[in-house]
Amino acid sequence: MVITINFARCQSCKETIADATHRQLYEHLTEIEQSRKVLKMQLEQEQVAKHRLLDLIAKEANERRQLTSLYEMMKAKAADLERELTSITSGVQTTDHKFRQMKVVLSKKLHPNSFPGAGTQEVRIREKIFKEIWPEIERIGKV
Repeated sequence: MVITINFARCQSCKETIADATHRQLYEHLTEIEQSRKVLKMQLEQEQVAKHRLLDLIAKEANERRQLTSLYEMMKAKAADLERELTSITSGVQTTDHKFRQMKVVLSKKLHPNSFPGAGTQEVRIREKIFKEIWPEIERIGKV
């Protein structure tokens, strides 16, 4: 036995099917709306994160420029100090050389053994002068 329902005749069946379809469509639309809201919120969060990353990249780039500038300044300062040190060192070497030459001249002029033909009185005077002056010359040379 086959039961055939004629939907055209049964108004309550039409309403039941229509209500069920309407309810299913409404539930599906509600799910879609909720998904849309979740996606929209995720997109907003991603945009915030993107802006934060862009800000961070900009800050990092600025810091890098500042550090590069500082590095270049320090590099130039180091080169200046190196030149100054070289200048001072060469000046000290020149001064040391001149001081050594002066010591040689003074020892030749003042040392008692530099005058073999001098009398004993003159040798004693030269010894006394040499003993007083030479320690001062040595002290100055150590400074």
